[in-house]
Amino acid sequence: MEPIVSRDNPRVKEYCKLGSGKQTRRKLSKFTIEGTRLCEEALKSRIPVEYAFASADWCDAHRDILDSLENRGVAVFQISEQVEKRISETSGPQGIYFVCPSIPQAELDELAEKEKILCLYDIQDPGNLGTMIRSADAFGFGAVVLSNGCCDLFSPKTLRSAMGSAFHLPYYITPDMPVFEREMAAYGKVSAAAVVKNAELRVGCCILPEIHLLYIGNEGNGLPESFADICRYRVTLPMKGKAESLNAAMAAGILMWEFTK
Repeated sequence: MEPIVSRDNPRVKEYCKLGSGKQTRRKLSKFTIEGTRLCEEALKSRIPVEYAFASADWCDAHRDILDSLENRGVAVFQISEQVEKRISETSGPQGIYFVCPSIPQAELDELAEKEKILCLYDIQDPGNLGTMIRSADAFGFGAVVLSNGCCDLFSPKTLRSAMGSAFHLPYYITPDMPVFEREMAAYGKVSAAAVVKNAELRVGCCILPEIHLLYIGNEGNGLPESFADICRYRVTLPMKGKAESLNAAMAAGILMWEFTK
């Protein structure tokens, strides 16, 4: 195992750029993973690993995972404490870091075979995005679709919030959500737009029809009215208190639960 002790090592610099920059991740078609649980989940999900960094303490405590990496031919570099302080994105470094090639997105015909798809329109907070992906995985949704305006699916914070679910679900990034909706409608998929008002479907107040696509909008602005109008249904969560709306991730979780009961 080759040691790395310099904070200026080219691989260390690449890791830092990948961890902090969406454009770098897209340009190099790579992303980073930090932490034992996430790295284990990536290995279980057969995510390819280009190379890994590991601290001496982590190597001593996780010989089984280290052996798995070496059996796959992954180059593992043992890093110094100073290097780990530079690359870690968390307050409590766990000692293991992966650099992985980007996961290819699904094709439209693959999406058309899914029974339930979560579609996210311009979600800006990576914590919300990761939480929604985790909920979609938990409730049996088959894929996640993101508009071009969403935050990065493979940012470190999104991946941490998703807790490994980003490795389980196929994803698709569409440059034009209305076009995507029409394409799915042509496959016979029925959609519902989550809205605050003017909805014909009120969760808890009616029997919900079969819904294949659930659209959740931006945290501050929701879905554009022009887009909600082209969906087959408008659905809302009735609220008895004085809050104007729910957090986007919470609303998505409740709706996904209702649609899969």
